[in-house]
Amino acid sequence: MSFNRSRFKTFVSTIGLAVLIGPASAKANGWDDCNRRIDHAKWQLHEAIEDYGPRSPEANHWRHELNEAYEYCRGFSEYGDVAFNNGVRDGMNAGLKDLRQGKYYKPERHDSYEDGDRGYHGYYGDKNSYRIRYREGFLRGYQKGFAGEWR
Repeated sequence: MSFNRSRFKTFVSTIGLAVLIGPASAKANGWDDCNRRIDHAKWQLHEAIEDYGPRSPEANHWRHELNEAYEYCRGFSEYGDVAFNNGVRDGMNAGLKDLRQGKYYKPERHDSYEDGDRGYHGYYGDKNSYRIRYREGFLRGYQKGFAGEWR
């Protein structure tokens, strides 16, 4: 078996990355993990193109891995805004309704705030993160609706 420098570089870089990332139980938050995945796949793709050529099976493999990383991360960049926007809309409606009915300011009593998952779809990513952003949006929307600022 001959010595293959590029495979050795890939092996060493993978071991180095594993040491830098650390054990799975000590994982950073999802967004950092997401960025690491993308950066690693981009770097591996660059190395594969440099060592084997742009149309090589190795380059195609890392193109696929990069697409997978982007797909995985799509939720982190998009679902937060969707969750927040859904929460603002629902909170605004609830606040306006409470204002019109002469109720006290109490956004936490609404079922949609308590559940925090209205409008959630599995492809948005982690449901608990969605709930956090939804509730933040709900509170902001409720405040505007209760103040009569529905635009």
